Amino acid sequence: MKIIILAQFLIILSGCGGLVGVKKQGDYVYYGEVKGKYEELAYCVANTMAADKRWRISKLKYEISDYPNTKKLQINSRSPTLLGQFYVFRLELNQTAHDTSSILLKGFKFESEEALKVLKRCTKK
Repeated sequence: MKIIILAQFLIILSGCGGLVGVKKQGDYVYYGEVKGKYEELAYCVANTMAADKRWRISKLKYEISDYPNTKKLQINSRSPTLLGQFYVFRLELNQTAHDTSSILLKGFKFESEEALKVLKRCTKK
């Protein structure tokens, strides 16, 4: 069953022109390169997910940390609970060329896959 799901996911990824070489490592880690400027991609992902109609995505708190000296942005997604907040996913984007960024995405399966789908849409804008 896992092989079929993984195969379908890889087929979807192979058709994504903006996701140049995104690979899956383990269950919840994605890494690779995407087309686009890291700043535009980070804000597009955070804003799109915050505006999502599904409460499971829109209720999350999205914090963007900027590291301009290293041309890196990081989106931390946290879920508010009665006991505080816990980390749901982290997306790091680094500028590697004028129109290419490297990504590292870690987190829970559902939210990470949704972030990857949004990133795909953001690369096409």
